[in-house]
Amino acid sequence: MVKDVAQSMIDQGLHAAGYTRVNLDDCWEATTRDPKTNATRADPSRFPSGTLKPLADWLHDRNFSFGMYTSAGYQTCSTGGRQVPGNANARGVSGSYGHYEQDARTYAEWGVDYVKLDKCMTEGPGPKNPPTMEPYTTAFRKALDASGRKIWLNFHCDGAYAPWCAEDGNSWRIGQDHHDIWSNTEGCIEALATVNQNNQTGPFRWADPDFLMTGGAGCDVNETAVRCPGQTELEYRTEMSLWTLAAAQILVATDLRQMTPFMKEVLLHDEMLAIHQDAAAIPGGRIQYINCGGSSSGGGGAGGAGTPASKCQLWARALSGGRVVVGLYNTDETAHAMAVSVSDVWAVVGKGGQTAASVRDVWQRKDLGQITGSLQQAAVGVHETKVFLFTPPA
Repeated sequence: MVKDVAQSMIDQGLHAAGYTRVNLDDCWEATTRDPKTNATRADPSRFPSGTLKPLADWLHDRNFSFGMYTSAGYQTCSTGGRQVPGNANARGVSGSYGHYEQDARTYAEWGVDYVKLDKCMTEGPGPKNPPTMEPYTTAFRKALDASGRKIWLNFHCDGAYAPWCAEDGNSWRIGQDHHDIWSNTEGCIEALATVNQNNQTGPFRWADPDFLMTGGAGCDVNETAVRCPGQTELEYRTEMSLWTLAAAQILVATDLRQMTPFMKEVLLHDEMLAIHQDAAAIPGGRIQYINCGGSSSGGGGAGGAGTPASKCQLWARALSGGRVVVGLYNTDETAHAMAVSVSDVWAVVGKGGQTAASVRDVWQRKDLGQITGSLQQAAVGVHETKVFLFTPPA
């Protein structure tokens, strides 16, 4: 199955577009460790070799990097529908607690390039449940460094950023798990909105709002149902838009063997991916609230700047070449007219006095020409994000 997904990524152009990781999540592990060595091992019913090295080698031969999952606690987060011997009430299988160095060595021997360190079962008979994940993450980072292989670490930062987050890992989970339902997605977006502040995210400390769903996660595809979306297409575009504006890592949790035209449109949108991968590597986020139906400029009131109660938001990110990309994000249950002052956009790069810009609608791949004063949108749909690229006028 994993090989089929990877081959599909090659065949459908995802690998060429930059999707070059294949990561296993929970449930790849056997229900118990090796009885002789206490080493972690792959479930022999799912990976008959009992090791993941052959799979890692196969992926490396096709220019993929290989990632996997473990938990900092004494159990992982799921049994994967299996019975754990001797523990009828187990939440998961054996986690890495008490085996950090041993597991790191095993991962290095297998050729692992990326580890997602979950936070399940960090209490009880194992860890002492300290107030943050710092002791676990620091110890695991040291174990990976001692393994002799360069391995990316993705970990939980308990939502609130702290200096140790940047010191210990390469990407950090900023909030709750992302599920294929708008109420949950909205919470992930809210956690993502402000992580660009105070140097919280950037190279080697990228924010991770969790997986993109992009058309339905965990779908059983058959002849009559090509996908099972829990959200609208506008909501899936909003995910891609705001993950891009925040420079958050993009990990796709969709069966890529069953790509639909819509999924291809979102995941392979070359202009959106170019913005995501912009060489300046500057993260963005929410800049201000907008009065729905009005403009972001001014001092409040009708047509003025909004308050946190507003359902309309302006997101922005500085790009290379003096450009700025902006998102007009409508969180409401009804469509709204929205407008943004050009000078407010240029203020993102310290040029707030500039009132003109050449503007391009990114999703529509359409040049809007030079705009002076403000960019007006007659209708931003329910939970939609419209994305525009601002370039200094000639």
